[in-house]
Amino acid sequence: MYLFTLRAFLPPSKKSTVMEATRPIWTEVGVLNGSVTICACFILLVVVLKIVRHLQNPSRANKTEINSKATFGQCRFPDCVRCRRHKDVLMRARTKLTYYDDSQRENPSSPLELLQKDVQASYCKLTQDSSEYSSEDVGLTSQNPLIFRVRGIRAQAVWDSEEFKGLAMLSESAAQIQSELDELLKNSSDEYDSYWKVNDTPAGKWSICHLVDQGVKTPAVTACPETWRVVSSLPGIMTDNLFGNVAFSLVEPGTKIEPHFGPTNVRIRCHLGLRIPTGCELTVGDTTLQWSEGKLLCFDETYLHAVQHRGVGVARAVLLLDLWHPDLDSEQRSLINYSFCPGAVAENG
Repeated sequence: MYLFTLRAFLPPSKKSTVMEATRPIWTEVGVLNGSVTICACFILLVVVLKIVRHLQNPSRANKTEINSKATFGQCRFPDCVRCRRHKDVLMRARTKLTYYDDSQRENPSSPLELLQKDVQASYCKLTQDSSEYSSEDVGLTSQNPLIFRVRGIRAQAVWDSEEFKGLAMLSESAAQIQSELDELLKNSSDEYDSYWKVNDTPAGKWSICHLVDQGVKTPAVTACPETWRVVSSLPGIMTDNLFGNVAFSLVEPGTKIEPHFGPTNVRIRCHLGLRIPTGCELTVGDTTLQWSEGKLLCFDETYLHAVQHRGVGVARAVLLLDLWHPDLDSEQRSLINYSFCPGAVAENG
């Protein structure tokens, strides 16, 4: 603009001189404009391609939304298997199975070989190695184990408690278990307070008192001898690997536990209702369930599930425990216990 202004005040004899002197400048400006145009076209092409890809596969948006829910409020505890260190868990299992002494190792259909394949497939899914794992869209009616999946066993969101041998004794002992929970809550000593952890939630408060935490018994067992006697006598209880838990779970009024997935399909989560006020519900997949005092709910938590307490005044209290999937036999359970034994998971696997 300044050059055009200057030319307006120059005599005709000087105008040609100015034009010759400024010609390189206009050439560079033209090249620059051309480069900017090319960059803009390239960016526009990338945006258009992404839009076309999205329209060709609309399920990707739904999958992204659901997977974001699966990472809902990770807890603050660094050794939590569900929230953290998924790769470390699988790497350690892979290493342990490599050294497992088995005479049928060369048999491709042996339980050991099948478990190794399941561990490898789970690891490939976790690391998104598409050459060995074909991803599936995740929805309300689909399983999505965050860590480990065993293939070839039944997949259903909600289970009948009759599927699990001896589980009726848990309902029959509900009054004694409730009494021991009440004693835990009444005792305000530092020792008893240390039994409780608070999980992150977007609203309200969700407290857990573990009797078994990732396969390890806690000191709270001594405060609940009757509860532990009943639980430990259940034929299908899972207590000897990283995926096994037994705990009292308290959800205060106004609490919302966001939809999330569990770590593995080798376990079925069981809830014994202890104190159930109105306004509480559990959603598993596309099914909404209500607890009842003294009654059992069994579900596969590798389906998207969530909890909400819309009531007032009283916390919802349940005893939660992990049971072996009924399709797994004793040899498979033993191998899984070996592969995912309790204890610290080293960073290097």
